[in-house]
Amino acid sequence: GLSGPKTDVYAIGIMLYELLSGGEGPDPVSDEGECAEVDWTLLDSCTREAVDVTKALIAPDVGTRLSCRQALAMNWFWPEAPSSNDRCKGEDAQLRLTRDVIVERLRGQTCVSLFHRIAKNLLVDQLGREELSALHDAFEDVDADRDGVLSEEDLSSSFNHLGLEGASAKKILQAVDVHSRGFLEFREFAAACLVIAEYPSYKMQGALEKLFMQLRGPSGGVDLTTLLDRFACIAEEDAENLAAQFRLHDHHGDGQLTKQEFFAIWGIAESSAWTPPRVPEAPRPLARVLRGFWKDASVQGAVVQSWKFTTFGQPSFAKANGRWYYELEIR
Repeated sequence: GLSGPKTDVYAIGIMLYELLSGGEGPDPVSDEGECAEVDWTLLDSCTREAVDVTKALIAPDVGTRLSCRQALAMNWFWPEAPSSNDRCKGEDAQLRLTRDVIVERLRGQTCVSLFHRIAKNLLVDQLGREELSALHDAFEDVDADRDGVLSEEDLSSSFNHLGLEGASAKKILQAVDVHSRGFLEFREFAAACLVIAEYPSYKMQGALEKLFMQLRGPSGGVDLTTLLDRFACIAEEDAENLAAQFRLHDHHGDGQLTKQEFFAIWGIAESSAWTPPRVPEAPRPLARVLRGFWKDASVQGAVVQSWKFTTFGQPSFAKANGRWYYELEIR
């Protein structure tokens, strides 16, 4: 298939086809996206499930091709797993379940205040690739046209796939699209689908600690102006909405959110027991010894250039102009 996130899945599908067919393989998809005819009669001796898996892996349409996560969820790869006879053919049931959950979470955003929706966006910014990997996969599944954003058409397609009315996609888009751009970028999508309780508490604590330190002012709290600047709030009615929500969390009425009040926005209690991960110590070099004759070397400061020196221990060296430079540690 064309180069992209699911190219490896396509390659594995071709290998699987060759194994099942006894060595014959289909022609690959051309760079123009044209796919050659696949002779599925060569797999007549294989089970229906094996053929379905192979077809899903080498689907020429990247949007319908399985991701690695979805492929590994198929029972055919795990002989000890329960039978998949009750699963839909031609599409992994795990994909349907994922879309079902994602759509339900998106629909729930219509009842969430703008303040809390934007707050979740800020939290997503503090999370790493590992924490967001499942949401990245879900985003790719919903992004039918593979353009890197979710349009109303993408959402409608997911709704129709589940037998729901696609008309409500517009309402959900307006709720989740905190920047009012008419589409969803990944951060907005992830913020809408993120469930804090599904993550280890120490990771959420760490993410909010980082965010609080970024927003904290000289007085030690977070004020409304700083939040509005970070939210990039432009519309006047949105600013008034956020200010009203801010005052609900400012229990002291001083225009500042303490760390406890700040954490409460996400429903997380500040933990005095939480400590940031220890910064790993820089590796300490082992003894570095060079032995040789001075006449065979050129010494400039603490750098010795030589072809004949013998090193002991773990030397620190670099290469320049085709020669190795050994750095001596002077004690």
